[in-house]
Parts: sequence; structure tokens; C-alpha cells
Amino acid sequence: NNYFGLNADDVYFFSQGSMPAVDADSGQVLLEEKCRVATSPDGHGGIVQAMHEHGILADMRDRGIEYLFYHQVDNPTAIICDPVFLGFHILRNSDLSTKVARKVTPDEKMGLVCEVAGTTQIIEYSDLPIELASQTDESGDLKLWAGNTAMHFFNREFLEELQSHDSDLPFHLANKSVAYVDEQGNTVKPEQPNAIKFERFIFDALLHAKRALVFEIDRARDFNPIKNKLGNDSPETSRAAIVALHTKWLEAAGATVKAGIDVEISPLFALDAEDVKHKIEAGTEFNEAVYLRDC
Repeated sequence: NNYFGLNADDVYFFSQGSMPAVDADSGQVLLEEKCRVATSPDGHGGIVQAMHEHGILADMRDRGIEYLFYHQVDNPTAIICDPVFLGFHILRNSDLSTKVARKVTPDEKMGLVCEVAGTTQIIEYSDLPIELASQTDESGDLKLWAGNTAMHFFNREFLEELQSHDSDLPFHLANKSVAYVDEQGNTVKPEQPNAIKFERFIFDALLHAKRALVFEIDRARDFNPIKNKLGNDSPETSRAAIVALHTKWLEAAGATVKAGIDVEISPLFALDAEDVKHKIEAGTEFNEAVYLRDC
């Protein structure tokens, strides 16, 4: 897409590291082919080491880039480089800031931001017993409510310090289904988890932060991820959230959107309600599905 109008010299592509997959029972390294070890990416936490090894952090320092915004690609309503979030990050002199949303149910697959021995940490949902996740206060609200949305701001200097002090992020074990070659050379594609993958989590950097900020968001506006094929956090619910959000933007600009009509706004057209006001005339009517974009 011709770098979406960006200077090609400002766009970098680099690969994160990988780790071998091992058999869950024997611990033996699995083979993807007769002559190739089965490997997988080393988790989103591997981005820190990868940026260091590929010179990305050094280039940022040379360019005077002080802050990095991080979010997961499966959340289409994330506010990219949210200026309010960044403002609090800077005002609080935070090393690492995290957006959180209130969990809907105890078993929702969200890591929990909490305090452990005086240190802000994120406990992955798979590591938290359901009896603890289900505890409520006197009002009936979850005690552990702050779900990790995987939206963070980092100070570049903080990430550089992690590398200079060899503060490697720990590896976590993930049970996954991995195709492999057996002793007879046949390819086996298991239907159930048979292997262990090693993954790093970016949020484990919290353990090394001198100061961390936790920032609660409006979930309906900022967090509508696609995690499941059907039901909650599915393509259907995420798309509905996008349509509802963009309908509000158009109505705030004085437009009228017919009930039940799907409208979507490309980020190339507008990034928020204020942008829409400069692109849409008051009184404009939308009576059929439309996708607004700059062509």
C-alpha cells in the first residue's frame, strides 16, 4: 500500500526470535520435518530482545523517540497512541503504563493487573485458580477486576535498561497442538495439545518498572477484541461495536443514520468524532450501508 503515505525510511520490518517445541510427556524436541526442528515464535515479550538485536531501539534513540505504544492487532477499536493515555504516562513519570478494563466474568480470558508484594504485576488468566478469580467484595463485584487489555506505553529508556542489565523476561509454558514427525518419519497432526511451547509475555516487564501506571478505560469504546469464533469477543461482537462507535461519531457530526444500517469509517478517513465533524456536513443522511474512506 505504498507504506500508506509514510516515508519508507521510517518503516522497519524485523523478526522476533523463536524457540523449539518439545513433547509434553518426554521433553524431547519435536521435529517439524526429518531435518527440521519444530519451532514457534517466542511470544510477544520477545519483541524487546528482537528490537535490541535488530538495532531498532538504538535507531529510536538516535531519532529522539522517547515513547512506544503497544497493542494487540485483534482489537480494532484500540485508540492508537491515545494522547490522554500518553499524557498520564508522562505526567506520572511512568516506565510502563497499562490500560485495564473491568472483567465481565471471573473466567474471562484476560490477565489480571494486581499488586503482589508491593509490586504491580499481571497474572495470566491461565495461572490464576478460578476460586481466586471468582472472589467478590461486599458489593458483589469481583475483587480481581482489572483485566489486561494488552495496550501499553513504554519509555524507550526503560526497555534499553532491561537489555543493558540482562533483565530477560521469563519464559512461560504453553500447552499447544504441534504437528511433528514420529520415529517412522510419518507426519502426525494431533487433535489435542501434545507439546509445550515457550513464550515470553511483554507485561512481565512490569516486574522491573520503578513506577507503573494502571489506566482504566471505557471498555465499549476501547476494547472489543476478537478472541473466539462465536459468542463473546467474536468477529460478530467486534463488528457490532465498530458500527455502534462510528454511528455515534456520525450523529455527533449532525448526520442521521437509519436504524439497522451498518456504517464503518476507515482510519484513513477519520480517527475520531472530531475528525468526522470536519469531513461530514451536518444534515447528511445515511440510509444504506456505507464504508467511508479516502480513495
